[in-house]
Amino acid sequence: MSEAAQDSTPFHDLSRYVALPRLSGLAVSPDGTRLVTSVATLSPDTKKYLTALWEIDPDGHRPARRLTRSAAGESQPAFLPDGSLLFTSTRPDAESTEDKTDVPGLWVLPSGGGEARQVAARPGGIGALRVARDSGEVVFGSSVLPGARTAEEDEAARKARTDAGVTAILHERYPVRFWDHDLGPAENHLFAGGPLPADTGRLGGEDGPRDLTPQPDGRVEIDDGLAVSPDGSTVALSWSVNEGNTLRRSTIVLIDTATAEQRTLVAAPGVEFFNPAFLGDGRSLVCLSARMSNYDEPPDWTLWLVDSSSGDGRDLLPDLDLWPNDAVPAPDGSAVYFTADELGHCPVFRLDLGAGGAPGTVTRLTASGAYTNVTASPDGSAVYALRSGIDSPPTPVRLDPHTADQEPATLQSPADVGALPGRVTHEHTTAPDGTALH
Repeated sequence: MSEAAQDSTPFHDLSRYVALPRLSGLAVSPDGTRLVTSVATLSPDTKKYLTALWEIDPDGHRPARRLTRSAAGESQPAFLPDGSLLFTSTRPDAESTEDKTDVPGLWVLPSGGGEARQVAARPGGIGALRVARDSGEVVFGSSVLPGARTAEEDEAARKARTDAGVTAILHERYPVRFWDHDLGPAENHLFAGGPLPADTGRLGGEDGPRDLTPQPDGRVEIDDGLAVSPDGSTVALSWSVNEGNTLRRSTIVLIDTATAEQRTLVAAPGVEFFNPAFLGDGRSLVCLSARMSNYDEPPDWTLWLVDSSSGDGRDLLPDLDLWPNDAVPAPDGSAVYFTADELGHCPVFRLDLGAGGAPGTVTRLTASGAYTNVTASPDGSAVYALRSGIDSPPTPVRLDPHTADQEPATLQSPADVGALPGRVTHEHTTAPDGTALH
């Protein structure tokens, strides 16, 4: 590449570099023929990023095509069993008298195309979103002010707080802050409804989605994992409890979507459990487990398999010296895919659970790159993910679920950045104690 050509790339101009599109999230349709991702681009005034949903061809033949377009943007794509696409957006509802909204509502785009319509809204917005694979039960998180039992009461309480000019927060329990933002006064609640009417109506009917939030002292940690069983009857989520003084630890709680009855599935002193995911039949789930660190011992992460009825569990990776980041069960429950940092990369791994492979066998599927948003095709024939690295922004790829150390097939991306200047060189050395260093 000539010097003039190099100087013309976005990597030589900061304003052009920050304008590069960014991909996040990946959803696969029930029939396996569609992949949808969210693409963020700079707004016309270059003051913020706007998101839109794009469809990607899983076979890699067709160019990506844009599905949504609005000034508010769209995110969190999730497919219903009939192929309709749910997403969240702050775009105004055409059937509402309100001309704007500051919080995201839940929308559905018909599988055959056409206009999207709003199917759910809460004063606190729509947060984490999940859909039951078989039944179409929809589960989402939303913030609710203390004491509000309905959406109307929540909205009235928020208006009263705003009209009175109140911005103070009264903290009555720990924690009061999470990283860069204060917690409260609203709290996370969990809602469920479905299946969604095909053409008209809203999620949950006239009464709206059901509030499933556990009531005893504790805190819903939706950001640390939320899963719904394939039949939609059960929700699994992280539930934070006191460990003493200012320490808290995460447990896994199961909630019946019909009765809101809750029970603790797995908990242990000094151990955290989070990011649950149901296996194919819903009779068991896999989650992350981490021994809590102290001044003498570091944390230790692994994957934990739990029986959904008894709560009996076992360590799936007792001999693996890596920390798994997430767990994605194969559709038939024969394996679990996960990622873990390793020597400057974050590969995708396959852990066989018995059917079709020796139990406990771990196969590293990728040779290079860092992978996120791993998802398996419904028939189990492929694994999709976003691959990134020093030499690549997040790019959609397709993996063979059985081939070790492969270079994935790159799919046509809606955010191609072109050729990169420079080159990447890997250096390896050995520490005095014999440890290999990358």
